[in-house]
Amino acid sequence: MVVRVKNCEPMDEIMCTLQALQVLPHNTLRIHKMNERFALKAQTETTFAFHLYGSRALELCFGQTFDSLNDTRLKLRVKFHGLQPSLHSFTMFSSQMIARIDIQSNFNVEAVKPGVTLNRFVQPLMYSNNRPIEHKVRPLDSRDVIPPAQQLYEAKGQVLRVGSNSLLYDLSFGPEYISLVWMIFNSDTKQFIGAGVDLPSSVTILD
Repeated sequence: MVVRVKNCEPMDEIMCTLQALQVLPHNTLRIHKMNERFALKAQTETTFAFHLYGSRALELCFGQTFDSLNDTRLKLRVKFHGLQPSLHSFTMFSSQMIARIDIQSNFNVEAVKPGVTLNRFVQPLMYSNNRPIEHKVRPLDSRDVIPPAQQLYEAKGQVLRVGSNSLLYDLSFGPEYISLVWMIFNSDTKQFIGAGVDLPSSVTILD
């Protein structure tokens, strides 16, 4: 939604307020709200944009502030844009090569300028010199469950050698509230080599 406000007065400056609100389930009123207080000089125009969620009621309020209540002429224009992607969130794997997202216009013909931003890049821990001989992923016991029911897992693999512990940091990733802990053992002697978390300065492994 785009709101344009124009002051049609030849000389007077006007103080205005604009509020927009959509109530979303299981969220407070502040989650999706716009509250703008602004001044408009004579014969000037300003524009505000507000992202809308589908199938939700919109409350839009506009007026002059209490210290600017003279008789004035204003022009208010509200325009809705209805571009809607087929997927609101999307995960693409490197094996897919090409990904398709359809965009539908619910109102008028719209001009689209696509842009792509990657917010997370995941690369498996598999290089030619460090390719696991075998690996196994299993869920941990009942103690390692984040309420209400988010299960934590253990990934155990065997590699020929690990050349640098920086490889573990560069390729590690995890959820926002879960720490990643790794441990390295000698598979022949069961000797403990080193351990750490997903912070490069936390530990140093001696060769």
